[in-house]
Amino acid sequence: MKTIPYKLLLAGLVLFATALLTWSLLRPDPHQVFLREVGEMIKKANEGKHLALRENLSPEMEAYIADNFMSVQQALAVARKLDFDRKILYRVAEDKVFRAGEYAEIEIERSGPGGDFSKPVRFSVPFIYRDKAWWVAGGFEDERRFINPLR
Repeated sequence: MKTIPYKLLLAGLVLFATALLTWSLLRPDPHQVFLREVGEMIKKANEGKHLALRENLSPEMEAYIADNFMSVQQALAVARKLDFDRKILYRVAEDKVFRAGEYAEIEIERSGPGGDFSKPVRFSVPFIYRDKAWWVAGGFEDERRFINPLR
Protein backbone atom coordinates (compact mmCIF):
# COMPACT_ATOMS: atom_id res chain seq x y z
CA MET A 1 0.00 0.00 0.00
CA LYS A 2 1.34 3.37 -1.04
CA THR A 3 1.25 6.39 1.24
CA ILE A 4 0.76 9.92 0.03
CA PRO A 5 3.97 11.91 0.32
CA TYR A 6 3.71 14.57 2.99
CA LYS A 7 4.67 17.34 0.49
CA LEU A 8 1.76 16.41 -1.76
CA LEU A 9 -0.58 16.27 1.25
CA LEU A 10 0.68 19.65 2.45
CA ALA A 11 0.21 21.15 -1.03
CA GLY A 12 -3.35 19.81 -1.12
CA LEU A 13 -4.13 21.30 2.28
CA VAL A 14 -2.70 24.69 1.24
CA LEU A 15 -4.75 24.61 -1.95
CA PHE A 16 -7.91 23.73 -0.01
CA ALA A 17 -7.27 26.48 2.58
CA THR A 18 -6.69 29.02 -0.19
CA ALA A 19 -9.92 28.01 -1.93
CA LEU A 20 -11.85 28.23 1.35
CA LEU A 21 -10.41 31.65 2.17
CA THR A 22 -11.14 32.95 -1.34
CA TRP A 23 -14.71 31.68 -1.15
CA SER A 24 -15.30 33.32 2.23
CA LEU A 25 -13.88 36.65 1.03
CA LEU A 26 -15.74 36.68 -2.29
CA ARG A 27 -19.20 35.68 -1.13
CA PRO A 28 -21.45 38.68 -0.65
CA ASP A 29 -22.00 40.10 2.81
CA PRO A 30 -25.61 39.21 3.82
CA HIS A 31 -26.18 42.67 5.29
CA GLN A 32 -25.07 44.38 2.09
CA VAL A 33 -27.32 42.06 0.06
CA PHE A 34 -30.26 43.06 2.28
CA LEU A 35 -29.53 46.78 1.95
CA ARG A 36 -29.22 46.41 -1.83
CA GLU A 37 -32.61 44.64 -2.03
CA VAL A 38 -34.25 47.35 0.11
CA GLY A 39 -32.60 49.99 -2.07
CA GLU A 40 -34.13 48.37 -5.15
CA MET A 41 -37.58 48.46 -3.51
CA ILE A 42 -37.19 52.14 -2.65
CA LYS A 43 -36.02 52.85 -6.19
CA LYS A 44 -39.20 51.24 -7.55
CA ALA A 45 -41.34 53.47 -5.31
CA ASN A 46 -39.37 56.60 -6.23
CA GLU A 47 -39.81 55.77 -9.93
CA GLY A 48 -43.57 55.32 -9.52
CA LYS A 49 -43.40 51.55 -10.00
CA HIS A 50 -45.47 50.84 -6.90
CA LEU A 51 -47.36 47.95 -8.50
CA ALA A 52 -44.04 46.13 -9.02
CA LEU A 53 -43.53 46.22 -5.24
CA ARG A 54 -46.14 43.49 -4.91
CA GLU A 55 -43.44 40.95 -5.72
CA ASN A 56 -41.64 42.04 -2.53
CA LEU A 57 -44.63 41.58 -0.19
CA SER A 58 -44.89 38.47 1.93
CA PRO A 59 -48.24 36.64 1.91
CA GLU A 60 -48.73 37.90 5.49
CA MET A 61 -48.26 41.50 4.37
CA GLU A 62 -50.71 41.03 1.51
CA ALA A 63 -53.23 39.62 4.02
CA TYR A 64 -52.62 42.57 6.36
CA ILE A 65 -53.29 45.07 3.57
CA ALA A 66 -56.37 43.22 2.34
CA ASP A 67 -57.80 42.89 5.87
CA ASN A 68 -57.20 46.51 6.87
CA PHE A 69 -57.51 48.61 3.76
CA MET A 70 -58.41 47.34 0.29
CA SER A 71 -57.00 44.90 -2.21
CA VAL A 72 -53.23 44.93 -2.52
CA GLN A 73 -53.48 46.09 -6.13
CA GLN A 74 -55.76 48.98 -5.15
CA ALA A 75 -53.58 49.98 -2.19
CA LEU A 76 -50.44 50.08 -4.34
CA ALA A 77 -52.27 52.06 -7.05
CA VAL A 78 -53.54 54.60 -4.49
CA ALA A 79 -50.05 54.96 -2.99
CA ARG A 80 -48.63 55.52 -6.47
CA LYS A 81 -51.21 58.19 -7.27
CA LEU A 82 -50.66 60.03 -3.98
CA ASP A 83 -46.87 59.86 -4.28
CA PHE A 84 -46.91 60.94 -7.92
CA ASP A 85 -49.29 63.86 -7.37
CA ARG A 86 -47.26 65.21 -4.44
CA LYS A 87 -43.84 64.18 -5.84
CA ILE A 88 -43.05 62.15 -2.73
CA LEU A 89 -39.71 60.34 -2.42
CA TYR A 90 -38.40 57.69 -0.03
CA ARG A 91 -34.97 56.83 1.36
CA VAL A 92 -33.41 54.63 4.04
CA ALA A 93 -33.06 56.56 7.28
CA GLU A 94 -31.75 53.97 9.71
CA ASP A 95 -30.82 50.34 9.74
CA LYS A 96 -32.47 49.20 12.98
CA VAL A 97 -32.35 45.40 13.21
CA PHE A 98 -30.55 42.83 11.10
CA ARG A 99 -30.30 39.10 11.67
CA ALA A 100 -28.90 37.42 8.58
CA GLY A 101 -31.30 35.01 6.96
CA GLU A 102 -34.08 35.73 9.48
CA TYR A 103 -35.46 39.17 10.27
CA ALA A 104 -34.63 42.83 9.75
CA GLU A 105 -36.12 46.29 10.23
CA ILE A 106 -35.34 49.44 8.32
CA GLU A 107 -36.55 52.92 9.15
CA ILE A 108 -37.66 54.71 5.98
CA GLU A 109 -37.99 58.46 5.47
CA ARG A 110 -40.85 59.78 3.37
CA SER A 111 -40.28 63.26 1.97
CA GLY A 112 -42.70 66.12 2.02
CA PRO A 113 -44.25 67.45 -1.20
CA GLY A 114 -41.78 67.99 -4.01
CA GLY A 115 -39.25 65.57 -2.54
CA ASP A 116 -38.38 67.94 0.33
CA PHE A 117 -36.64 65.98 3.09
CA SER A 118 -36.38 68.92 5.51
CA LYS A 119 -39.21 67.46 7.67
CA PRO A 120 -39.47 63.82 6.67
CA VAL A 121 -41.90 61.33 8.14
CA ARG A 122 -40.13 58.24 9.48
CA PHE A 123 -41.65 54.79 9.69
CA SER A 124 -40.25 51.32 10.30
CA VAL A 125 -40.67 48.45 7.87
CA PRO A 126 -40.12 44.83 8.98
CA PHE A 127 -38.62 42.22 6.65
CA ILE A 128 -38.42 38.45 6.76
CA TYR A 129 -36.05 36.21 4.84
CA ARG A 130 -37.68 33.38 2.88
CA ASP A 131 -36.87 31.47 -0.26
CA LYS A 132 -33.48 33.17 -0.59
CA ALA A 133 -35.01 36.69 -0.66
CA TRP A 134 -36.10 39.47 1.69
CA TRP A 135 -39.84 40.15 1.88
CA VAL A 136 -41.80 42.94 3.56
CA ALA A 137 -43.21 41.20 6.63
CA GLY A 138 -46.83 41.31 7.72
CA GLY A 139 -45.91 42.61 11.17
CA PHE A 140 -43.16 43.28 13.67
CA GLU A 141 -41.60 40.71 15.99
CA ASP A 142 -42.95 42.55 18.99
CA GLU A 143 -46.45 43.97 19.41
CA ARG A 144 -45.79 47.25 17.59
CA ARG A 145 -48.22 48.26 14.90
CA PHE A 146 -47.51 49.82 11.54
CA ILE A 147 -47.37 53.62 11.41
CA ASN A 148 -49.24 55.25 8.55
CA PRO A 149 -46.61 57.23 6.61
CA LEU A 150 -49.36 59.47 5.19
CA ARG A 151 -50.01 61.11 8.57
